[in-house]
Amino acid sequence: MHDDKGRLYVINSQRPQNHLTVQSGSYQQYIFCAKCDNEILGNLERYASNNLYRKNYLESNEDFEQIYIQEDMSIIRCHSLGYKNFKLFLLSLLWRASISTEAVFGNFKLSDELNEFLREAIFTDAIVDDAALPCVLLTAAGIDPEESFIAVDATRPGFIKFYINAFVYTFYWEPNKKDATTRMLSIGMDHPMDMMKVPIERWNEIRQSIIDATVRASKANLK
Repeated sequence: MHDDKGRLYVINSQRPQNHLTVQSGSYQQYIFCAKCDNEILGNLERYASNNLYRKNYLESNEDFEQIYIQEDMSIIRCHSLGYKNFKLFLLSLLWRASISTEAVFGNFKLSDELNEFLREAIFTDAIVDDAALPCVLLTAAGIDPEESFIAVDATRPGFIKFYINAFVYTFYWEPNKKDATTRMLSIGMDHPMDMMKVPIERWNEIRQSIIDATVRASKANLK
């Protein structure tokens, strides 16, 4: 999201009132008009915030079911997320990263065809097939609530990982990456989203791997 000076600020999903301001080249009048940013994209962000990020998703309640798979893994079943709005919110993250001029996203660009598909879906409020660009979310209990952080791992073909505050978002677009598990975990027209929850130790390992990938990509760009 952006302030009145056009600076990107990263919302902390555990404490939305706290944010980190970042000088941004990705918010430009040539990319987002005020209506697009404040109404269309803003409405999607508010939907996600009100129905997931500001909710108590780490505990069992009427909106979220904690399903224990094994000692080091559980599933959070998200019963209250509407398919169309949350799917479009996820796709908006992917699209904005792809067209951004921010350095953190410099190693990630989708094809022109995919960018146009995402732009049209978002701005026409379309119902997108759930097999298109599925996204799997991962989180953990015990994450520092003050953390505001973005990193990108775009080093492997066919999918990308975004580390944004308390979540890792993994988007898939190559057919061979969309297996049964991916389809089961990502939000669907006929089933809720299942979000993976791992121990904080595993979370820190994943976090570090994405940071390392970001650093490697940045060094490669300097050569």
